[in-house]
Amino acid sequence: MEGQIIYVPMGELKDYAYSRQTLNEYETQEVNRGFLSVTDSPDRKKIILDILSSADYYAADIRGFLYDNGQFLGHLHYIADANALKESVSGLWVKIGDGYEIKGLVYENNKPYSGFLIRLGLQVELATPIKAIKVSKPTAQLKKKSRETPKVITQTKELEMPVLNEDLFELFLSKAAKKKKQKARISYDLYKHAISWKAKPETTEDLLLAMCVAYAWMPTMLDVYIADKKELKKLLQAVKGLGTIRSVADFDKNNGKIQKWLLELIPAINNSVVGTSKVLHIFYPDYIPIIDTNVLKGWKIMVGKYYKKNPELQLPVGIPSVTSRQVNTYLKYWRTLLVMMENTKTKSVRMLEEPLYWIGMK
Repeated sequence: MEGQIIYVPMGELKDYAYSRQTLNEYETQEVNRGFLSVTDSPDRKKIILDILSSADYYAADIRGFLYDNGQFLGHLHYIADANALKESVSGLWVKIGDGYEIKGLVYENNKPYSGFLIRLGLQVELATPIKAIKVSKPTAQLKKKSRETPKVITQTKELEMPVLNEDLFELFLSKAAKKKKQKARISYDLYKHAISWKAKPETTEDLLLAMCVAYAWMPTMLDVYIADKKELKKLLQAVKGLGTIRSVADFDKNNGKIQKWLLELIPAINNSVVGTSKVLHIFYPDYIPIIDTNVLKGWKIMVGKYYKKNPELQLPVGIPSVTSRQVNTYLKYWRTLLVMMENTKTKSVRMLEEPLYWIGMK
């Protein structure tokens, strides 16, 4: 028995309609082999599924039981993580024609983190999972109309760097969830606390405070290389200017100004693009990303396989030492995340960079 499995955000699982048009919305894998067998208990059937994936770490198998009361219980195991604990899966199943649909949640440490929907032995063209739509045979008149050219053609915006799509974003989240589980530790989240201030760069004191907070996350001590408070005011204006960049269009329109502002800030803030990006992020967490070696390594891990066909996606795996090269690297990284933000319709660059941070962490 063959089919597909789709990973759906938990909040959207209940109302999710499985159709040919929505297959590309979320991460989808093929179910290459599915087996149903009778067990020693009359109220259930055993099910084994083999899930294929283009990414080795995402290939998996699911083993569980379909109970007569419509309940499904089982485990999911990612094959690449041979030593990892199996994740629990549970939900409901229905029989549709000659196939099955299973919908539910994936649990890690007894906490749900993703929804899933499996279809086995069914035609993808069905518009909804439960109720098939009866289509009347088209009349000759309808057939004639279908060959006519529509008067109004709706054009959709062509994606820039189409590789940076929702499927890739879902892979970011999946990979990061596993890495975060391995590295997580119990501590107060200072990042969230700092961002919750909703700091604004209104005075030079605001800027200095943001610098101090940013360097609380850094292994080095903060040095501010300016001569006097007058220069600090100039830096404040650069920060405000960078805060006006909210989209790819803004970025492209003001590319020269962005470069100028960064060349003012980076030498003054410890001569560090990492520290500068963290200062800017405190003020504008939705639009200005943090750059460091972790996110660059995470990017290489997740996007590196596309470099050959899409060289515009390539980023270095480390932070350059020369200021001009730091600026060029950050410009490319920042714009690429803005593109992916627009392609995936995410609300913040933080939603993209945080998974990269966990993926790239040692």
